[in-house]
Amino acid sequence: MIMKVFPEKLKAIYSSVIKFLLVFFVSIVVSASEVDTTSSFLQPIDSPELTVARVSVFTFLDAGNSKGLFSYAQSFDKFHTYTIKTISERSGSRVDLQEALLPLVLTVSEGYCGDYMEQADMTDFTWDNTRLTNIASNALSAKSAAWQNTYANESLELPISLKFNHSASLMVGFKNESAMKVSGNYTSGNEYKFQTDGTWLYIRSAPDSYVSSWILGSLGGITIEDAGDGTATVKWYVNDVLKYTSTGNPLENYVLQFNHNTGTLTNIVLTSPSLSYPVWEISGNISDPNGDNAPYELYDSTNDVVVGTVIPDVSGNFTTNYQVSEALDLSSANFLVRSVNNPNNIFSNQVIQVINDCVLPIVNSNLAFTIIQDAIIGASVGVVTGVADDGDDTELTNWAIESGNENGAYTINPLTGEITVADPSQLSYLPTPFNDLYITVSEKGVVSEPAIVVVTVISPDFDGDGVNDLVDIDDDNDGILDAVESPDCYYTKNELYELTITGTDLDWASGSPLSNSIDINKNSFTQTSPISQNLTNKTIVEYSLASFLQIENLTLKVSYLSLYSTSGTFELQGFDGTVWVSLSAAIIDNGTGVHKLVLSNTLAPDIRFSKLRIYGIQGKDNRFRLHNAVVNLINVIPSQHPKAICLQDNHQNLDSDGDGCSDAFEAGTTTDKTGDFAFISLAGTATDVNSDGLADAVDTSIVLNYPLATSSVLIRCADMDNDGVGAIADIDDDNDGILDAVESPACYYTEREAKKIVKGYTDLLVDDPIALLHDNLWVATFNFKDNRPIAGKVIYGFETASNFELAS
Repeated sequence: MIMKVFPEKLKAIYSSVIKFLLVFFVSIVVSASEVDTTSSFLQPIDSPELTVARVSVFTFLDAGNSKGLFSYAQSFDKFHTYTIKTISERSGSRVDLQEALLPLVLTVSEGYCGDYMEQADMTDFTWDNTRLTNIASNALSAKSAAWQNTYANESLELPISLKFNHSASLMVGFKNESAMKVSGNYTSGNEYKFQTDGTWLYIRSAPDSYVSSWILGSLGGITIEDAGDGTATVKWYVNDVLKYTSTGNPLENYVLQFNHNTGTLTNIVLTSPSLSYPVWEISGNISDPNGDNAPYELYDSTNDVVVGTVIPDVSGNFTTNYQVSEALDLSSANFLVRSVNNPNNIFSNQVIQVINDCVLPIVNSNLAFTIIQDAIIGASVGVVTGVADDGDDTELTNWAIESGNENGAYTINPLTGEITVADPSQLSYLPTPFNDLYITVSEKGVVSEPAIVVVTVISPDFDGDGVNDLVDIDDDNDGILDAVESPDCYYTKNELYELTITGTDLDWASGSPLSNSIDINKNSFTQTSPISQNLTNKTIVEYSLASFLQIENLTLKVSYLSLYSTSGTFELQGFDGTVWVSLSAAIIDNGTGVHKLVLSNTLAPDIRFSKLRIYGIQGKDNRFRLHNAVVNLINVIPSQHPKAICLQDNHQNLDSDGDGCSDAFEAGTTTDKTGDFAFISLAGTATDVNSDGLADAVDTSIVLNYPLATSSVLIRCADMDNDGVGAIADIDDDNDGILDAVESPACYYTEREAKKIVKGYTDLLVDDPIALLHDNLWVATFNFKDNRPIAGKVIYGFETASNFELAS
């Protein structure tokens, strides 16, 4: 088939082109000093230059009030104009050129059924009118004596010639306008040779019935002389002297103007039933105003093939076929319908770039693959499939990743469509595991639309328990939470609850920045300024989270007038790594004074999001004042939120300190002294029913003493005196009857040192450093953030230098 062109789009393009051409106007001024009062009225011109690309259509105009001032502009209402429409048929798509504006170059990008047009460029036209002489009036009008009896007996010798640069598709010439113009009566004695009426430049003539009129032997004709060097000269000429003496009778005018000189081409249709069909049918209509029956020809300029001579019938219609060989690539061929002008073999060209079938091949959508982060070079991600136009999917080739692979992580086999790993270092499930690859495929040179193939990078499964490391909270199955073993590699709960402001579409008061709404100063606030800003489809505030998290709600502390005007609505949205998702229904808040506004996630509580935003639906704000913003989360487990950089991977090491004693035994999750002990835990079985990667045997009630697992000095497995009591529990390691702390006091904590709090923590957001809670000072005040739910949360926890029994 050919291509689909969208009429409404094309109509808009022509509208903008015409508006441009109507205002495009260049003036050429002839000063009084340049007037030659001795030469004949108008001599042949040798040097004027006109640069065109393919074709220009213009007419000479009277510019108004200065002697010798002429100009030109492009004109439309006297010429054929074209529109393009698409008619889809079972046998193919058609491109119809009807009543079309010349010139037109319609180009369709290779393999894509879009369209755009390229209008001819007309620059630096010069008419050498220094030989126009003795203009007797400033205003040249149809009813004034612009040129007097000075020329009564002079010959009007033509040709009038223009020399111009041209492209390969030349389409410029003169044409006698068939419609006559009557200008009215004229006073006897006035003699005219050239005349303007403010719109057209005329060669004067009169009906034969008048005795005194222009005298001409014949109208002559048109020639276009191609110099062979990229330039050509167009000449309009008469054969004899023109002379006129007015008798007061109405006169007729011949309009002198540029046009294509070989007829009008319309209804050009190129059709092919399918890609595999070898014959193209080409039809159209030719209107030949000269009636000279000049031959026309169809030419494939891309493949340099003359399709054949086009012979119109009496109505101007023609049809011809193009036998396409397998060797020809028609994916971006330029077809020219050429009208041959007999005298000088000049062609009028209509250039159409053809896509040989606009039923594009299809890349199957909704394809999704996964690849593990530690995959090797060449590892298969998946095979992309598609659908060929003719049903023969073996013809699909040139598979390509158009975008989404800027880091070079993947490659695709152009013949099979298989995606493989090209650079494993670029595979990462952090900060987001999703990769959208835009894939295209070709069928006989026709390229498909891009389709999205989603590749999800999944974290490895270090311990092979069936739970990938991103979900597994105990990657090595030693019974110790990953965030406990490698605290620097995971976000703490406090870090996960922190909000970072990353965007807004509103203006905020310069003295009250938006950052005031999330700082630790409970008395600060921010507010919009100016008042009554439009909220429709606007981000009021956007927040980023440290990781992808389940959202319970966003709680705001607001005040000052109302949050929005009465008609204003907004909603809470979350970003899932690809799109923004609505988390709440449309909300309106008109509360006054300081009050709490809770935006609850009722629509997507099970999905994890990395960003939140308050998004305007309609209406205007009413000087929104924001004091505080906090997010409440669901199922916050630090061990499921790793940081992008991890320099201490104890969570994937069964003996972190390398002392030969397993982390599990040293931390107290087992009594088994096996050096590389790990729990047998498989997701979905009795050993790990909840499939979180932590053995159910240690899900609850295990008291950890993890510091022993990271100290190569404190070896719990050691039993120096072989008395069956491990060195850590043994208070007399050498069985000499003397307490170890007495023998080596510097190696043991005193009771006071052992009970000292060295670290505090909380599940709540705080306004003050948590160290204030264990600084042994009573004067400092510690504050939690407002509006925090405490149910199921750790309000305050602490760690001491060593284990001891807590009495109170």
